[in-house]
Amino acid sequence: MENSELYQSRLKTALLSLDRIKAKLILEDLITTTAPTEVVDSIMIPVLESIGSGWEDGRVALTQVYAAGQFCEQWLDTAFEDKLFVKKESPKLAIAVLEDFHSLGKRIVYSIVKGGGYQIQDFGAGISVDKLANKVIEEDIDILLVSALMLPSVLRINNLRQALEQSGKKIKIIAGGAPFRFDAILKEEIMADAVANNASEVIGIIEHLSGS
Repeated sequence: MENSELYQSRLKTALLSLDRIKAKLILEDLITTTAPTEVVDSIMIPVLESIGSGWEDGRVALTQVYAAGQFCEQWLDTAFEDKLFVKKESPKLAIAVLEDFHSLGKRIVYSIVKGGGYQIQDFGAGISVDKLANKVIEEDIDILLVSALMLPSVLRINNLRQALEQSGKKIKIIAGGAPFRFDAILKEEIMADAVANNASEVIGIIEHLSGS
């Protein structure tokens, strides 16, 4: 995206200043010329990651991190609400955060998938391998989207795959999360059917796995 660094800087300043009006105006200006999915991938996610890094090294307060995430979640609902439609033929989809309670990434992907015309169930955050496997089997899910924010959780996707295979159902797993963007080798170490490096890739992966 042209001038992405400028927009990132402006949005980050607005969010850290807790200026929700200015942040909203920046994003609304962007989506007049740019698809919401590209705004999410090129502007919103990098800004939120930068704010999160700032908190880790003590430059950003936890209240700022929380407020930024809350604003972005609410904005996503508005950005995609007029694009919600349901595909006539759709696999049964679900999404969850595996063994972690950071749910913003899940919320972003959930909104994009809904905006792409798919029905998708939200199984929540902080769910264990066994509980997630049981839920997927009970709900007869075809494709499961798994967000894993910490490396130990990423590696547990192998345990999830094994638990699902024991049921005899062929369930597709799409994995995603920050660790995959920083370590390409992880894709080869887990038993997922696909890995999404960013939110905008998810729709294409779903279409590929479902043959639609």
